[in-house]
Amino acid sequence: MLNMIFFPVFSTLFFSSRYDAEATYFDEGVRSAKRKQLEEKLLQLIQPASQSVLGHVRLGTLEKFKEVFDKALNGGEGFSLASRNCTQLCMALFDEGFADAIIEQANWDTSKVRDKLRRDIDMHIASVRAAKLSEITTHYEAKLKEALSGPVEALLDGASSETWPAIRKLLRRETEAAVSGLSGALSGFDMDEQTKGSMLQNMENYARGVVEAKAREEAGRVLIRMKDRFSTLFSHDSDSIPRVWTGNEDIRAITKTARSASLKLLSVMVVTRLNDDDNDSIENTLSVALVDSANAAVKDRSITTFDPLASSTWEEVTFGHAEVLASIVYNFMLKNFYFQISMV
Repeated sequence: MLNMIFFPVFSTLFFSSRYDAEATYFDEGVRSAKRKQLEEKLLQLIQPASQSVLGHVRLGTLEKFKEVFDKALNGGEGFSLASRNCTQLCMALFDEGFADAIIEQANWDTSKVRDKLRRDIDMHIASVRAAKLSEITTHYEAKLKEALSGPVEALLDGASSETWPAIRKLLRRETEAAVSGLSGALSGFDMDEQTKGSMLQNMENYARGVVEAKAREEAGRVLIRMKDRFSTLFSHDSDSIPRVWTGNEDIRAITKTARSASLKLLSVMVVTRLNDDDNDSIENTLSVALVDSANAAVKDRSITTFDPLASSTWEEVTFGHAEVLASIVYNFMLKNFYFQISMV
């Protein structure tokens, strides 16, 4: 490729020398003007080849940068350090090749070629940086989802008073591990504290979102779980042995126990309690409305009491529509109550 320039350059020098020899006896002013015209015409012929060579050097240097940059990153070198060192190396290589392709006789502005190379390198660095950050973020998000989804589902399945404290402990532990790992992975990118802090906060929000999504998913199956728990406790004794009905059992007490356990499950699953200060009276409200009120109704059907569930403004309830939910649960519990009695 360089021969495309060197040959015309030599030709320029050769023809200039011959012109000087043949025009020795010409007027100095005429000879100089004609010589200048000859050189300009020859340089015009050379310029396309020169631009082609410079473009070739630029593209070759860019490919070299991509090669050494990938090698440095795969070798464990920090992103910012690798980008800085590889850029300096390749720009120096370009300057060497660039100097060989420069024609001193031509006063061409070749700075645009170097600037274009630097922009291409910067664009490649930005593209790789975005891809690496996305890859790192996705990696830790996947680890969080795996570490949280299964255990949270298991804890909600065994709903008890310790369910949400255990979930909060799990969330805190896994979030701290993910944030710590992400922070270490970002240390090689030399990003400003605000950007880094934002990414770490997004990771914390993602972890919380995983738990909230799983809680909503499990809450959608709460009635099935309540039915299973009610049936299990109603048809089995405290030792989990199937009941043998003799007619002497206290049906009302057994039903109340099974119903209370089902409502306990409901109270755990309908509210997302991820803050240590999350205190609510939902379990007590459900118990008063669906257990105590049912017993009171049996004793005195003429008394009309205030229904604490007759509200659609329970902000704590995970999937909203508390009034509709309470109505479904209430009807479900009554049907189970009368169904179980009819089977005795």
